[in-house]
Amino acid sequence: MVLNTLSAKVLQLAALNALIAVSFRLAMLVIFVNQGKDGEVALYAVYITLSISILFIGIQGVRKRNPSFPCCACGYLSTFYAIYIVFAAVTALILLISLVSGAWFSFLINGALLVLYATTADRTRRLLDALYDLNLDQTNVRPPPPVREQTELEAWRERHEAHRAAVAAEAARLPQAEVSFDPPLARVEPGVAVEAVPAPVGGAAPVVVPVAPMAA
Repeated sequence: MVLNTLSAKVLQLAALNALIAVSFRLAMLVIFVNQGKDGEVALYAVYITLSISILFIGIQGVRKRNPSFPCCACGYLSTFYAIYIVFAAVTALILLISLVSGAWFSFLINGALLVLYATTADRTRRLLDALYDLNLDQTNVRPPPPVREQTELEAWRERHEAHRAAVAAEAARLPQAEVSFDPPLARVEPGVAVEAVPAPVGGAAPVVVPVAPMAA
């Protein structure tokens, strides 16, 4: 199913983003702890917390079909999508600056991150569209279409059709008159002219009707 495939893909990308971000910032945190830089330690601890929070938002958005935050009407998955749109835009700006300044190592790193962020945002957008099309988006649930009231003319037509169907059913139960298309039968007796009368259905004897004596 497309929905399950997209959900799995978004979860994989969210986990990959969190793994890269937390691993890098944890390494920087250890370095700053060894150097005794308390300000940088606190800053990177906040970065790690934010990365884990973003992962949690993505998982909740996929698992619960984009529910709303308790404090506002924003959906978890919609927020996750917006975060990675911002990440992709900022990374693209840094990539441009690195290209202009000739910082090729930064250019390569940010180029890879831009592809990752853009892919995450794209798959999340597709998942949101699939949820909306199936009316499973918990933030944008569409009400069922209103039931149209039946007009008086439509009610009369419905009763009329029901009456016709009842009459047709009753007529089908009644015995039908049999009609014979056999040719007329006649019996000729000497000296008597007869008029041919159709034979009744069921094989009964033909009816002989005298007309007038025939001339010799």
